[in-house]
Parts: sequence; structure tokens; C-alpha cells
Amino acid sequence: MMQGSGIDFDGLWLARNIRITIIGMERRMGGREVSEAEVDQWVEEAEAGYAPETLKTRMGRPARGAEASRVIPVRLTDEELEAIMARAKRENLNRSEAIRAALKSWAHAA
Repeated sequence: MMQGSGIDFDGLWLARNIRITIIGMERRMGGREVSEAEVDQWVEEAEAGYAPETLKTRMGRPARGAEASRVIPVRLTDEELEAIMARAKRENLNRSEAIRAALKSWAHAA
């Protein structure tokens, strides 16, 4: 046994002093319980491989182009943000659309 640690290397201290209780894992999907047989079936399907064209499209925001878009953090003053939001409201745009429109206009003005 390692002096002062209360741990020996053959695991006897651990076995005598720690009780581990394993409670069955509840599997739910869409609010219903998923059976072990369903999980086994999904594992077999995954291991066999999927044809990419049969997979569902990715959830989340729609893509803006063929490649992934980049997120660019920008700091704005309250006045700048208020001006953007006022124009966005007038043009029925959300904040991101308004900022992209402003950048596009600025970039093409040069």
C-alpha cells in the first residue's frame, strides 16, 4: 500500500471501500422508450454502412452556399446596432441579413 494515500496497487482498498450501483440506463427518443432490440438493429445498420443519398439532410440553419459559412464576431456600438436594426425593420430583414446586405453594398462600392 502506498504510504498515506489509502490506495494499494492491487485494487483491494478500492474493492472494499467503494460501492458502485449501476442503474439501468433509460433510453428515450421522441418521448418514447427505445428497446434494446431497436438499438441492436441500428448498430447493425450503422456497421453495414449507409448510402449518403439515403441519409436525411442536416438539421439546423440552411446553407448559404456550397461551402460552410464562417462566423465573424464584430463589435458594434449601441448606436450602430440601433441603426442596423432600424433599417432591417424597414426592409423586413433580420439582423444577419441586414449586416450582410450592408457589407455587400460597401464591398461593391469600391
